[in-house]
Amino acid sequence: MKTLLVIFAVAALCGSNVRADDALALPALGTGDPKLLVWMNPDLIQFYILAYTGEKSLPEQYLFADNIEAKSLKLLYPHHAGTIGGIDFQHCFPFGNGQGFLRRMHYDLRNPSAHQQVGTASEIMKEWSDVVLFEEQNGRLVTKVLSDETLNQKFDLKPGSRFLGELDNIRFYWNQQNEDTIFGRDTKKAKVYCWKIPGVYIVLGVLRGTRQDYEFVVFRQIHKFANATGEKTVIEVSAKDAVIE
Repeated sequence: MKTLLVIFAVAALCGSNVRADDALALPALGTGDPKLLVWMNPDLIQFYILAYTGEKSLPEQYLFADNIEAKSLKLLYPHHAGTIGGIDFQHCFPFGNGQGFLRRMHYDLRNPSAHQQVGTASEIMKEWSDVVLFEEQNGRLVTKVLSDETLNQKFDLKPGSRFLGELDNIRFYWNQQNEDTIFGRDTKKAKVYCWKIPGVYIVLGVLRGTRQDYEFVVFRQIHKFANATGEKTVIEVSAKDAVIE
């Protein structure tokens, strides 16, 4: 019952004066605002962009509507909403040029034809990702799916890298071959910054920090055991603490 009430509460946020046909009224998606949230239907056609207005920290590990007060969610786009079919939210990362994106994780069987799958989770499942870019077209927001390979070519990143977003003319990225390090390449100066973050094994993107300069949305191992599960959280870093390569 609580879930239904939350769904209806979010769907009832129709009082926003944002017009879907007014480009000037579209939400600012490229700022890296950590309180800007996106709900998206798997078909990528239907999505809602909301602002979290509460004072408490967002429950990163369980970023669901059930864990957020409905009165703390303000609908920004579109100007009205129907019933939300799912209630999990994602952050909107800054793509550059005022655009925003979210990252989708995918898991496929390494050997779909095998009758029985044997081995560890990493041996059985193959993890990959892509991004959903939000673009403005004729005063409306539309989506475009981009692969990591396309982004690596666009931003001149090494194979296996993952683009995390761009803030303050710094292009952030991560590489699975160097899991505990996040990099930032200054697009105006010949500098590459790096931050060591022990225990990180997946990085989703960068946002504006609330206490320090930047925060990264990551999955981090909470125990030292090889097969231990991890938690989704945010790690904040300061630009002055970065090591320059």
